[in-house]
Amino acid sequence: MSSTATANPTRFLELESLIAAAAILVVSLAEFTLIFTTAKHGFDFTDEGYYLNWFSYPYLYKESASQFGFLYHPIFQAVGSDVCVFRRLNALAIMLVALTFSITLIRTTHSSAAYSPFLLFSLAAGMALSAFLQLQWLLLTPSYNWLNETGILIFLIGALGLASGVLRLLPGLPRLR
Repeated sequence: MSSTATANPTRFLELESLIAAAAILVVSLAEFTLIFTTAKHGFDFTDEGYYLNWFSYPYLYKESASQFGFLYHPIFQAVGSDVCVFRRLNALAIMLVALTFSITLIRTTHSSAAYSPFLLFSLAAGMALSAFLQLQWLLLTPSYNWLNETGILIFLIGALGLASGVLRLLPGLPRLR
């Protein structure tokens, strides 16, 4: 430790935290940029073909195991049936929902005064990238898997909001803090 760190350990820890937060943010942005730019590569004729047929013509089938085609159909049409733009929009939506969940989780489980906005955003961005862990097995093209993940994250955002008292719908609901 330097003499400055010994003289004021709190300032040293703040600087250390800022450096770590900056590193997390840089890695998170680089990883998301990689995901975003690779959205234009590759095509799986089996699963992806099924998804794209389902988005393009969801009313063709009399029965379905999932309704994801009906939900994604208007979005797919709005992007002009461009698979690359559709994938990027999916990645952006997932990142925003995961980022919102991460920020909500940090704020409801820790004192909001404990983190600067930069540190909070950096930690949340690092946590939000975990939403893309399934990319090693699955495709970036929207599917029922991504829709389920997004739905779970939105549900958890609401549950955390209710539990923390941010969303007070019922009096007497227990709070996290």
